[in-house]
Amino acid sequence: MGGDREPGPDFLDLPVESPNDGRAVGGPALDWWPTKQIAERQRMLRQQGTAALVLWREYWHTRKGTLHTADLLAAAKDAEEAGAIWLAASLWDFLHPVYEEWRGQPARLTREVYRGVVGFLRERDIAEWHHRMTHALPETILDWELAEIVRPRGPRHVVALACLNVR
Repeated sequence: MGGDREPGPDFLDLPVESPNDGRAVGGPALDWWPTKQIAERQRMLRQQGTAALVLWREYWHTRKGTLHTADLLAAAKDAEEAGAIWLAASLWDFLHPVYEEWRGQPARLTREVYRGVVGFLRERDIAEWHHRMTHALPETILDWELAEIVRPRGPRHVVALACLNVR
């Protein structure tokens, strides 16, 4: 991967006190929170306990694919695994959906690189994303406008775009 920093998850362990009643949060929970919302979400957990956990699906809209990526990153044993997870998550999002401008060669190249990365993950017994999961990452740089002007012509272009996606 490009750049001078080592790939890996930037996890922040946030202990949160929860109510001492039936709404107490029973154990650790993993989610992907925007930095700007950390204080608000901590407050909600402190005040509402498990009721706030239910809101993760309804109010915070963390998608299953994103939670799966967070789980994979949390379990990564080394920087190589973490980098492969980041790369595969970006490629997954580039392929789901495939924008019309990327149909044909760009999609084939992206699938080819994805299969290679997933082969590595399978060798390490790391699960990939279920075909019905969307949004492996909370955000992606590739949208229909960028897809119109950026068309990878080789695997290196696909990997470079994926690296930009996780910066």
